[in-house]
Amino acid sequence: MTGPHRILSDDELQDVVGAVLDEDEPVPTGAVEFAAGAFAWRDVDAELAELLHDSLLEEAVALRADTATRLLVFQAGDLTLDVEHGPGELTGAVSPPASYEVEVRHAHSDVEGTGGRTDSAGMFRLPGEVRGTVRFVVSDPERQVSLLSPWIIL
Repeated sequence: MTGPHRILSDDELQDVVGAVLDEDEPVPTGAVEFAAGAFAWRDVDAELAELLHDSLLEEAVALRADTATRLLVFQAGDLTLDVEHGPGELTGAVSPPASYEVEVRHAHSDVEGTGGRTDSAGMFRLPGEVRGTVRFVVSDPERQVSLLSPWIIL
């Protein structure tokens, strides 16, 4: 290669990265807050979904809410998200059917979100217990958020 730049060997690159990681410099003031604020704006273009149905609000289901499966329906534009929250798993469907990424985000940053992909019929299943204040995010194949639900307590 000509000019002032040259390609480092793997060993040289590893030494440079190691030296940078060994430096003990404090994070600049405000950097963490700035990063958190920028992260929060990643969904700014998403359309906030409307909650169309919550089975918990039905009187008969509310009486047996501890054991019942909860059904939720959200809509944003032409996209609909049906969620079935039961003991030990969360299942659902996105319509119109396509391949979407479905994520459950928790309101508390110390809890990691869970996610999965829909099949060709728009169906998904997320195993494990999902509890607390959450929101659902549906993204298309280009990772553009297509549906962002309001926060809801499960």
